[in-house]
Amino acid sequence: MRTIGFDLDGTIADLDVAGKFDLHYWLSRKVNINPKDVTDDNDRIVIISARPKKWLKATESWLRMKNIRYDKLILLDLPIPSHTDLSWFKQHALAKMDVIVKEKVDVYYEDIPQIARIIDAVLPFTKVVRV
Repeated sequence: MRTIGFDLDGTIADLDVAGKFDLHYWLSRKVNINPKDVTDDNDRIVIISARPKKWLKATESWLRMKNIRYDKLILLDLPIPSHTDLSWFKQHALAKMDVIVKEKVDVYYEDIPQIARIIDAVLPFTKVVRV
């Protein structure tokens, strides 16, 4: 059995960078990649998101509504993206790497190239798939 990790926004959920980053915005997202399309039935699926922890119930509802199978959902409660600030990428990559190591993730799907590159460079035992 493999453990497959997925970023949520921009990976599982489509991401419109012109959107207003609030709960209503996130709940209106369509599915970009459904983990069931790239995993086996016996794979363990871990979703790792920077979303606020206060959005846990709403996020679980969205995943159910979109028929997304997962075994564990982790909300990191990190700041809203600032894709021009290098420290933002590092902060998010470090938080995600911590979960990847603890959950023993074999393959990780990520949409942000800077985060994917950092994870790929630091964690050679995890295959990083850039979405």
